[in-house]
Amino acid sequence: MSYVDDVAARLRDLPRPTRAAALQDLRDLLAEGMDPAELGTPDEYAAVLRGGAPGSTDRPAARILGVPVEFRGATDSAVRSRIFDPSDSRVLVPRLLGLGWTVNLGAVAVRLGLLRPDDVDADVVAHIPPRVTAATRAVPWALAGVTALGVGAAWRTGERVPSHWGLTGRVDRWSDRRAALLPLVTGAVGAAWWASRAAPPEDRLVRTAVGAWVAGLTAKMAAVTALSARRPEAAHPGIALIGVTPTLAAAALLIVPVRAGLRAIGRGGDPAASGKDIP
Repeated sequence: MSYVDDVAARLRDLPRPTRAAALQDLRDLLAEGMDPAELGTPDEYAAVLRGGAPGSTDRPAARILGVPVEFRGATDSAVRSRIFDPSDSRVLVPRLLGLGWTVNLGAVAVRLGLLRPDDVDADVVAHIPPRVTAATRAVPWALAGVTALGVGAAWRTGERVPSHWGLTGRVDRWSDRRAALLPLVTGAVGAAWWASRAAPPEDRLVRTAVGAWVAGLTAKMAAVTALSARRPEAAHPGIALIGVTPTLAAAALLIVPVRAGLRAIGRGGDPAASGKDIP
């Protein structure tokens, strides 16, 4: 394990933007010829960085009976970074909004061998090709469009539409179509708009994935609602796994751009200076 990796392992509880900036500064020092021995042991150097770091947002805002509660995900980029933090080995982290846990897609990518713990930093994100960025940022809006199509199909089936499914996937509750369908469109468009707002590159990456996850979830809900309204007697077991596809899409929108940034550094930059072996 390199000196940078040793230091990174000791800074895992810091917010990812803070940690990424500190590690990039360290790489720059080493690239300029600084001897690690002059910086002290990894423990000593990490302690210096930790002393000047702002308060950690790695922990949830509160806990209820041991279960994390969070409400800062929509406004705090450091909290949002939990969902894609390869340097954090935890697969389950406090969710961004509400009660419970969510998946750290960065940790999953590391375990699958798709990324290394220190692969995500400002330099890599800055080298993501513009065409990749443009394509990924279009995804939440595309999924919002799919949601609108699904809502339109469900709307045309009647005044009341399915709004709840039992364990077998059969409809067990119907609601007024306005109450059931309009929140799906509002949620999808709101998520796409939020994801497209101006933000620093690293946060923009996470915003895009979160926006796509929400819009993808509403798109699947709209499709299942329309299908169930047309075939109410049939079982729709896929409703139990409705969050799987949006989660896979969010993971792709995070991992693919980062790998593109790593490849760009390998082609156009100095890999030794960035401290990375490009896959």
